[in-house]
Amino acid sequence: MTLTPRALSLAGAASKRAIRLCSSSAASTVQFTSATVCGGSDDVRSKYIRLQLENENFLDIPLVWLRDHCRSAKNYNWETSQRKARAMKLFDIARLAAESESVMLDKRDETLKLRWSDESQSVFTWSELMRWSIEERWSQNNQERRGITLWDSDSLKDIPSVAAKNLDFPVFARLFARFGVASIAGVDSRNEKATKELCTSIGPIQGTFFGDFWTFANTSEVPGAERRHEDTAYSNEEIGPHTDGTYLDQTPGIQVFHCLKQATFGGDTILVDGFMVAEQFRKEFPKEFDLLRTVPLEHHYVERSKESNDGKLKIYSRSTSNPVIKLDKTGALYQIRSI
Repeated sequence: MTLTPRALSLAGAASKRAIRLCSSSAASTVQFTSATVCGGSDDVRSKYIRLQLENENFLDIPLVWLRDHCRSAKNYNWETSQRKARAMKLFDIARLAAESESVMLDKRDETLKLRWSDESQSVFTWSELMRWSIEERWSQNNQERRGITLWDSDSLKDIPSVAAKNLDFPVFARLFARFGVASIAGVDSRNEKATKELCTSIGPIQGTFFGDFWTFANTSEVPGAERRHEDTAYSNEEIGPHTDGTYLDQTPGIQVFHCLKQATFGGDTILVDGFMVAEQFRKEFPKEFDLLRTVPLEHHYVERSKESNDGKLKIYSRSTSNPVIKLDKTGALYQIRSI
C-alpha cells in the first residue's frame, strides 16, 4: 500500500508580524543588555518593550502581543494548547503592574519576565522571542534542516517502506514527511477492512463525492468494485504524472492507493517528487515559475452520471481557482496543483 503525494504544510505563527525587527542580521543566539518600556501615551496599544542587543540592533515588542502570548498556567491551557484570555479583554489586561520591577531581564537564565496589573506573570526565553521575531527565508539548507529530502529516480531507488504489522508510526511519519511517499508492506489485500483500519489509524479520512473510502476498477467483473465514474482513472487509458483533487478547495494531504489485484498487462505506477521538479523549474525558469505561483487557474471536475440506484440523474460539479504552485511565507514550496 502506497501513500502519496508530497503535501507538507509547514505552518508558522501569523503573530510574528506584530514584532518589528530593526535588523535581520541579528543571530539566533543573542545577548540582550536591557529591556525598556517605551511609548509615551497611556494608550496600551502604543506601548512596547524595547529589547536592546549587544550591538546597535534591538527588538520592539508590543505589550499586547506579549500578553496575548503569555504561557502561564493562568492564561494558557497546556493540555489543549489554547489561550484562556478573551480577545475582547486583551487590551484591558495588557497593562504592566505599577511597581518598578514589572519588567525584568534575567541574564542568568536568559528570560524576559513581566508582571501585569492583574497580578499575572509572563516569562519568555530569549531564544523563543528571537525565533518568533525573525522570519526564516527559504533556502536549500533550510529545507534540508526541516528534514525534507527531494528525490528523483537516481537518488531514490526504492520507496521507503515500513511493515503494517505492529506499525511503528513515528518511523512512518518521519519517512513520509521526509520523502513525501511511503509504502506499508503486509496489508491484507483480501480484506478491505484491514486497509481502512490502517488508514484511520494514521489520520481521519477526508470525504469527497466519490466517497471517503472506495474500491474501483476498470471492469464490473471485479467483486466489490464501484460503479464507473466519468473519470480516466476508471479506464484502461494511461495517465501521466499528476496530482488528484485539484478541483477541491482542500486537496488531499495524504492519498492512499492499495492495489488489490495486479493487472495482467501494464498497470505500472509512476511516482514523481513534484517538489523536486518545482525546485528545478524555479532554478532554471524563474519567470515562468513566478507565473505559476501568482496566476490562478480554474481547476474543475464535471460528471453526469448515467446510472444511479434510485434511477435519478446525478451531476457532480466542482471547481476552484488557485495557482499551480503555492509557497509558504518563507518562500518554501507548500502545495502543487498539477494541471
